[in-house]
Amino acid sequence: ACTDDLSRWPCPAGFEPMRYDLGMAYLGRALAEQGYAVLVPDLAPLYVAGALSDPYDQTTGWLRTVGGLRDEVVAATRGEDSALGEGLAGTIDLDRVGLMVHSRSGYMINAAVEDWRESTTPIDSAMAYGGAYHVNQTSEGEFSPAVPPEVAFLGISGELDMDVALLGQQWAAEHVTGPRTAPWVNTLVPGYGHFMVNRSLSRRGIDDRPEVPGSPTAKDHEALMVDSSTQWFDKTLRGGANDLPTGAHDRLPRSFVGNPVTWLASTPGRKVSFTSGADETELEALDGTELAECRYYPPMDPTHHEDACEDPENGTMEIWSTVTHMPVSGTRGARLSTAVEGVTGLALHLTP
Repeated sequence: ACTDDLSRWPCPAGFEPMRYDLGMAYLGRALAEQGYAVLVPDLAPLYVAGALSDPYDQTTGWLRTVGGLRDEVVAATRGEDSALGEGLAGTIDLDRVGLMVHSRSGYMINAAVEDWRESTTPIDSAMAYGGAYHVNQTSEGEFSPAVPPEVAFLGISGELDMDVALLGQQWAAEHVTGPRTAPWVNTLVPGYGHFMVNRSLSRRGIDDRPEVPGSPTAKDHEALMVDSSTQWFDKTLRGGANDLPTGAHDRLPRSFVGNPVTWLASTPGRKVSFTSGADETELEALDGTELAECRYYPPMDPTHHEDACEDPENGTMEIWSTVTHMPVSGTRGARLSTAVEGVTGLALHLTP
């Protein structure tokens, strides 16, 4: 977090801290102009250590840091003594709270929701850009728990993100059949990367993407952040109307805030998994097709797993999850049967 590009704290003589919070101030101002009260904490010193729990617990540090700042905002809104002084009394609606994270703070979403659940500011809606999520991932292929079903969540990933790559899609795919009372929506945006959304990095030319002519600029990245967060929070906190797919029958738009995108959406409604062996489902092989329930593990996992799927001969796997592996050609394939009643729509997730 210092201008010598090393993560250490405090910065040595001659090197200034890179204030990532100041690099996101443009977003805070843009949301404030729309009537949102925005808190942008400086978390760089917290993330100096490489591991989440060694030599100190970063989740605890995050909750104390952000929670302590939130407490000052709450006190100021109530007209109580606060480091923010007077003037904010009665100005902030504490009943509608959104959380927005980038990169490593993606690990903190579930902890924040749980920690604030019984507080004066429970989290209703969350959003992540380039989030990291697999905090519990081990050699056994474990995943982070799902975003709590009552919290609306939007995950945005840049297709050229060389830092966390497709973690957002992989995490969502693992939990796509889970129950939801609020939507979980993931979108993948071509050409975008990990770092250029932060001015503290973009102004120093720090870009994780490979050089591709015509790639989105830092200004484009900032516009994506402003427009997407405004639309998401307007819809999930204020009940506004836009094209974001948050309902079970909403169409998946071909574009989002001016960019062509692809989606993975898990909206409220009953889910049926044909890999779970549930009583109401049946998967029947056709013409001698061999069906196998297997799991795709992270490509850097050195462990031999008996239930591992064979790697595809062509293409790239974009999920790590349990799947029914099914060769398809000509008449080969499978028939899915279910006894679920009252169906008004069907979404079938395939990973070719």
